[in-house]
Amino acid sequence: MRFAKWLVPALLALTLAACGGGGSDDNSGGSNGGNGNNGGNPNGGSANNVAAVTVGQSIVGQIPNLPYVSVTVCAPGGGTCQTIDNILVDTGSVGLRLMASTLNVALPSATGQGQTLAECGQFVDGYTWGTIRSADIRIAGESASAARVHVIGDTAFPTVPADCSASGGPALNTPAAFGANGVLGIGLFAQDCGPACANAAIGPVYYNCVSDGNCTAAAVPLNQQLQQPVSLFANDNNGTLLSLPAVAPGGAAGATGQLIFGIGTQSNNALGGATALTTSAAGMITAAYNGMTYPSAFLDSGSNGLYFDDSSLSQCSGSLSGYYCPSSQLNLSATLTGTNSASTQASFSLVSANTLFNANNGNNFALPTLGATYGDSTAFDFGLPFFYGRQVFTAIEGQSTPVGNGPYVAF
Repeated sequence: MRFAKWLVPALLALTLAACGGGGSDDNSGGSNGGNGNNGGNPNGGSANNVAAVTVGQSIVGQIPNLPYVSVTVCAPGGGTCQTIDNILVDTGSVGLRLMASTLNVALPSATGQGQTLAECGQFVDGYTWGTIRSADIRIAGESASAARVHVIGDTAFPTVPADCSASGGPALNTPAAFGANGVLGIGLFAQDCGPACANAAIGPVYYNCVSDGNCTAAAVPLNQQLQQPVSLFANDNNGTLLSLPAVAPGGAAGATGQLIFGIGTQSNNALGGATALTTSAAGMITAAYNGMTYPSAFLDSGSNGLYFDDSSLSQCSGSLSGYYCPSSQLNLSATLTGTNSASTQASFSLVSANTLFNANNGNNFALPTLGATYGDSTAFDFGLPFFYGRQVFTAIEGQSTPVGNGPYVAF
């Protein structure tokens, strides 16, 4: 199911919160002023499709490699607007999701079969719950009208269905629990769940809720599910380019890059020499690394590390158990192959997590060499460290691009 992994990267990131000491919480959301999203454009072309992306100290303190962008949401039809900062840029999920505690604009509820529509995210470390609402969205110079938005922690229906909270973990319905004020899911697919949820009531995903607070699992047509926000833009709507600067192996305090909308639609989002790797129906490519094959490999900016299993690598001990701690920097490589049989080499490096977290008095938050075990020998998660120093394209399924239709990733 496409929806299943959208929050996992953030949860993996949260395991680092206790490792780096203090840090301030900032759950106040963004300002109500102008969005200030337009970044510079070194590649030329109009900047109307460019939003600034920042990696730095997270809103809950010592969590590295969280790319944030600002998003403006408005009541549909020209109503009150609010710009919300610290929204996680996630190429591994679909849909705009906002924390209710940061949202100061009244958004109308979305309905399904005449009832209020709500959504659940259930994960190993906890769950999220909230209603689906309608909003106009603006990012940089792009906009989408009457888009569906998941409002996490919405108190309109506080009783969480039992199958939603059954993960046994805590509720992750606040910025402090989640590590961001929301998620901008700009992944490969047009909807967050797709045909599976359109054809059957799958719990725990979508629910219809009635006035007495009772919510039951529901099938939801494709056009009523959360959409890939970029696909709703009038222009530059076939995918995205996430461009982050190179960072020294030992890390840096932060980094500033660009989220550029469209692929081959303007001079600043041309594919150039990038190799396009088409994905499976589950959004996967294949990685060959160190004599092993990982059939479930993916590029995910919402993951804060490189997550894969390799028993030959030294692991950290104590509170960093599960992270890799090689005695010296390792320069590694994997061959990535798409379902179109196109292949390309992907180089990456690992530095001891213990060294990374203690460098610069624990104040480095852009860490391009952070790696950890995954817990699944078939999976290789190329998280945000992979994006530093690269231009990574994500093409939306069914959308036309200069090298064919999505879904594909390219770099």
